[in-house]
Amino acid sequence: TGTGNATTQADGSYSLTTAGGKLPCLLQITDPADSSKLHTLVLGSGSAATANITPLTEMLTARVLGNEPAVFFATFDAAVANNKITPTAVKAAQADVGTVLSGVVDTSPLADFLSTPLKAATQGNPAGGDAQDRLLDALRVKINAARLTQVVTALAKISNTDAIKQ
Repeated sequence: TGTGNATTQADGSYSLTTAGGKLPCLLQITDPADSSKLHTLVLGSGSAATANITPLTEMLTARVLGNEPAVFFATFDAAVANNKITPTAVKAAQADVGTVLSGVVDTSPLADFLSTPLKAATQGNPAGGDAQDRLLDALRVKINAARLTQVVTALAKISNTDAIKQ
């Protein structure tokens, strides 16, 4: 529950405050350049959490929800979300995404797609990105937006990761 707006900074960071927000929750970000959307799950306790929103979190979110994130977001059901969004489900989904991306990029150094702080390279500091930023750059080179959509759909619908081909 709850809604809020945030502005992303040049380094990719953002801060979001929601009135009436409760964890776990689902966030959606819209790219103003092309209106494309990415999603993430937010776990945590109390009233604060760290959450990345990247293509990796889009894939993980699809896997956890068993639905395309944009569809789930548009028809959000808190009871269903509370049942599906658990630390165990997130851990299993991250392993499945890693399996699907095996041979494309190595996600194993990234312990937690959702909440490992990301330091992005910026125009003013192009070498300033961390290992996660470099992983995301490599993923963008190997999987274009159309292919990402196909992978997200497959992760949402196909239970056997071996059937999801890159």
